[in-house]
Amino acid sequence: MSRLIRAKEVGLIGVILVLGILLASLGGTVRRRLPDPNHPGDVRVVQVNKFLQSPNLDNVIKNCSWTAIMAVGATIVIITGGIDLSVGAVYCLAAVSGAMFLRWCGPNGAFGANSPGWSVPLGLLITVGVGTLCGVANGLMVVLLRVHPFIITLGTM
Repeated sequence: MSRLIRAKEVGLIGVILVLGILLASLGGTVRRRLPDPNHPGDVRVVQVNKFLQSPNLDNVIKNCSWTAIMAVGATIVIITGGIDLSVGAVYCLAAVSGAMFLRWCGPNGAFGANSPGWSVPLGLLITVGVGTLCGVANGLMVVLLRVHPFIITLGTM
């Protein structure tokens, strides 16, 4: 038990818990003017915490999901002893490639308004394909050229 208490991670977990408690209790508190039911015509001011309300939590989860997906991949790479600096650049390249295809196939694009049935799945496939090709290229260069992943991914970034 004493090893657990002395671990570096306990301090980090403590900081995360304190920040979570502070955000949950103070974050997003707003003052609202509401009609006073006991005194018609008067207004009372109440403080409402908006942090733990479901629309805000839903918004936070949706905005963090993209970063979390990339973090899982980066965690796997780091655990196996590598490093990948090109994640953000590959992410942007894949997203822009898919967006350019969807713009080309859009309502005023190359195929007119009848294309959404197949253009969206194909756009997603292009996006995933570009990301996969970049990852395979990075991996092949690391393995075949026997260069440290830091150098390869810095170059492909």
